[in-house]
Amino acid sequence: MSLSNGEITILIGCIGLVLLGIGLAWLIRRLRKDPYPYERRPILTDNEAEFYEVLRQACEILDLQILIKMRLADIMAVKSTEKDYMAAFNRIKAKHTDFILCDPDTLDVLMGVELDDRSHVQEARVERDIFVDGAYQACGIPLLHVWNPITLEELLDQIEENL
Repeated sequence: MSLSNGEITILIGCIGLVLLGIGLAWLIRRLRKDPYPYERRPILTDNEAEFYEVLRQACEILDLQILIKMRLADIMAVKSTEKDYMAAFNRIKAKHTDFILCDPDTLDVLMGVELDDRSHVQEARVERDIFVDGAYQACGIPLLHVWNPITLEELLDQIEENL
């Protein structure tokens, strides 16, 4: 059975219409999908914001600069002698420290501050904290763990003891 030229033309036209329909359906779905599914959120949780006020006062007294939610990869580097560089980097690239205390003139990192809460007793969080503590220790940077609420005097004492 052979098709005539007219039948071939109709068949090609039908295939073209089906493909056009599929393409239009895909385009409509893509256009309806929000390419930027993001919304603003506060930098600090309520607990962190409350603690930040006490930390800010302490840092004014001690003449320190505060940086907020810095990635470990922004304040420490994988040793150039590390054979498995990417694996080591991947372990620090997505972890952050709540607050970093720096020299106000040079921004040299002097100390990390982790605000601990109930989540820090969960097994996964305990493992994460052990790793982060070890990374800080390897870099020679003190890491202070504090619980909120804390008084200004208590925080000043803890910072001064660890600087």
